[in-house]
Amino acid sequence: MDPHIAKPRFSAKDWGIQPFRFEGMRPFCGEGLLSTDGSKWEHSRSLFKPSFHRNNIADLTAFENLVEKFLANIPLDGSTVDLDHQISSLFVDSATQFIIGKPLGLLTGDEPTDVPVTGEAFLKAFQLSLRGCGIRMFLGPFRSLVPKSATVEHWKIVHKFVDFFVGKALQHTEEKVPQEHRSLLNGLIGQTNDKIELRNQTIQGLMAAQDTTALLVGNTMLLLSRNPNIWTRLRAEVASAGPTPLTLEDTKKYKLLRNVLHESLRLYPVFPVLARDAVADTILPTGGGPQGKKPIFAPAGTRIVGDFWTLHRNESIYGPHPEQFNPDRWSSIQPGQWQFLAFGGGMRACLGQHKALAEASCCLIRMAQTIGRIESRDEREWAGELQLVARNVNGCKIAMFPA
Repeated sequence: MDPHIAKPRFSAKDWGIQPFRFEGMRPFCGEGLLSTDGSKWEHSRSLFKPSFHRNNIADLTAFENLVEKFLANIPLDGSTVDLDHQISSLFVDSATQFIIGKPLGLLTGDEPTDVPVTGEAFLKAFQLSLRGCGIRMFLGPFRSLVPKSATVEHWKIVHKFVDFFVGKALQHTEEKVPQEHRSLLNGLIGQTNDKIELRNQTIQGLMAAQDTTALLVGNTMLLLSRNPNIWTRLRAEVASAGPTPLTLEDTKKYKLLRNVLHESLRLYPVFPVLARDAVADTILPTGGGPQGKKPIFAPAGTRIVGDFWTLHRNESIYGPHPEQFNPDRWSSIQPGQWQFLAFGGGMRACLGQHKALAEASCCLIRMAQTIGRIESRDEREWAGELQLVARNVNGCKIAMFPA
């Protein structure tokens, strides 16, 4: 992907997602941040943005409590474990706590007792709903061929679950919620009391938050298990953190940790491809002429698919051996804004990128302090399955030993 094309495609209002996403997603989650363009998208972003203000993500206490439970549940006896499941449970609990104000309790089995469906049932229905939306978007005008058993039945469960929390939050609108306990849903209710809009925005918030950081941490642990020398260096670097509660600034001060996360995102971007449709006649700066160096006209309806997987393996940007995991390359390279697109770019850049990096850093710091040694127990290549995000179908099979 040419960075010169990435900039106008992701920063201009002439390009959008609604033409190919909205009808596929509409029955499940309506209008929102992930399904619309123009004024409707701007409205949704304005609803979400306050929840991602620094003041709302700076306190890592609640997340650290979840990490402590996560670490208590992983075996440190050298047995082979697919860590993806535990990591997923951690970040599902974290996402639901941030968005609806209550974790599902997947880490401990301590699920809320007053909800209309269990956390496991909701999570299963939610994941199948995402798959159904993906199929509907892929089929386009033939989306009606998707059987209701693959969509509507799961949507009903998710709607019932989310509607319960929306109703509960609306009943307590007069109560002053302390800042550290405010959920994204609390923030949305401060701006609208439309139940359907609250449901749609909450679901889209869960869609954006549920898998992204979990995939980053899982991919990173897989890479570190195959590069034990980097794990040893990382443990030495974060030893100074000690047991005291971590702050947002603490998560930013470890250079190797930051480089490890950037290298993981470079090799395995959570969104390896992203499409945009021209919503109006427009012009791309390159792609025309015999050498592809001239501007080219793109009529409304033109679709361009950005391949970040390939962009992140550009040797002229990232140096020699771009297929190799080498966090130290980040000490000598400085990719431009449109050359490293792990969190997208332009006006649709991920609102939660600072929160995601802070939580991934916090999780890895505590893991490095607890786990002395890790070993890879699966030498198969990373094998991506692309839904709304890309995951490794082989999981993260490793063995861990105590510090």
